[in-house]
Amino acid sequence: VSVGTTSTIAMWVKPIPSSDSFATLFSADASNGIYYRGASRKIALFGASAESTTLLTENAWTHIAIVNNAGSVTYYFNGVAGGTATSGPAYTATRIGNDSGSENFKGRLNDLRAYSRALTTAEIAALAAGNGGDTYTATLSGNPLVAQNNLTITSGTLDASASNCSS
Repeated sequence: VSVGTTSTIAMWVKPIPSSDSFATLFSADASNGIYYRGASRKIALFGASAESTTLLTENAWTHIAIVNNAGSVTYYFNGVAGGTATSGPAYTATRIGNDSGSENFKGRLNDLRAYSRALTTAEIAALAAGNGGDTYTATLSGNPLVAQNNLTITSGTLDASASNCSS
């Protein structure tokens, strides 16, 4: 996944106690990406000027988001800003939970999302609240709608009668 200097990476993490200097969350190798600093319990975007100021609680699920807005980084924890940094780099991530330097994350990861834009504070809060954060309005005419997994209608109606559907 190509992660630009304007992007958002969000995920749920549940670290177990660890004294690791670096534990990979999302990266390609040992010199880029997002890391959990076990000894300090902070999140770091490798190459940015600072780690998060908020500490993760071990053995508990926390929603984290790292927003890189043209190099200006904001770390979020459960929808609340928990530190800033400058010089947020672009990178290509190919690994979740480990890297080429064997810096393995000890714990659990869930619902990792990569966005090619800087999400707003409200969108981050919605993700942390479990509301998906992705709301789209679309009008389809002549092209089929294909839904994989669950399709949720939050307002309006979906007419799926035989006259409007084909298989």
